[in-house]
Amino acid sequence: DLAELEGIVLLNIGSWSSGCALWYGSGLEALPGAQSPCDGLIEVCGLYSSLHVGRLQVALADPCRLGQAKTVRIVVKSGFVPAQCDGEPWEQSPCIITVQAHTPALLLRKDS
Repeated sequence: DLAELEGIVLLNIGSWSSGCALWYGSGLEALPGAQSPCDGLIEVCGLYSSLHVGRLQVALADPCRLGQAKTVRIVVKSGFVPAQCDGEPWEQSPCIITVQAHTPALLLRKDS
């Protein structure tokens, strides 16, 4: 039930919060709807509580996977909600937040 969620995480990489693999189950097996940083999709996961986050980090809980999307739209209708982006917290006033993937960056690596 979405009414029980205390937080929503949007990500396009395989891990979150110091290496927590949100797109995998508690046994670290890949769940349906594979995650890839270059597929142009944003993964949307829900968090039930700070205890749920702790259990996710030690693979004792399954993530609440809400879905994958090319564009995510969040509407804050009233009041202030806690928000965070790349570790920087703030209180967000009423607004519409739209998140979408852009052109991937070119990365260089050394051949082994």
